[in-house]
Amino acid sequence: MPSLIDLMLEGRKIRQHSPWPRIVVDAHLWKFAAGELAQGGWSLLGLWGEPTTVHMAVIDRDTAEVAVISLDCPSRVYPSVSQHHPPAIRLERTINDLFGLTAEDLPDARPWLDHNCWGVRFPLSDRIDALSTSAPYRFLAAEGDVRHGRNPTRELTQCQLQDTCTNPAGEVTNRAIREHHRQDPVEAVGAPAIERGSFQ
Repeated sequence: MPSLIDLMLEGRKIRQHSPWPRIVVDAHLWKFAAGELAQGGWSLLGLWGEPTTVHMAVIDRDTAEVAVISLDCPSRVYPSVSQHHPPAIRLERTINDLFGLTAEDLPDARPWLDHNCWGVRFPLSDRIDALSTSAPYRFLAAEGDVRHGRNPTRELTQCQLQDTCTNPAGEVTNRAIREHHRQDPVEAVGAPAIERGSFQ
């Protein structure tokens, strides 16, 4: 597996950059670095932008070497890191929101920070071709019965409290469940009652 030193030999080293070396690479080497992240040989320490440049800080897991890899983006487009390494997706969305630099084939291109409250698009860029507002935020659909790891209705079936967790119309609703569990949160899930002050 190539080390960061191998990559640094192929890129253009920026002098007087500390505490870690910084190299400017082309799109091919940028994609190579993203592939190393995907394979687990390197770890992503950071991903950020400037008006026409993206930077990626990585650490080599074997040698503990750290380097900053930079890619110039005169066309404001760069190869996506998150396409190979999913933890980078929110960082790439942030770079787009702040600088207007777009990752190619970004798996999720929705805004991350910009929700039309700034009064300007790409506030840290020098772009003058941007619209004043972004498109409305598109929420992704949730699938399946269980949401956020819990299904309150199923829990009620298990502890047989459905008759006490209903609204005035006799329906089991999230609000009725919350109200019932707020009144008696410990006993409602079938756990033994805890005396007040027993943890003092």
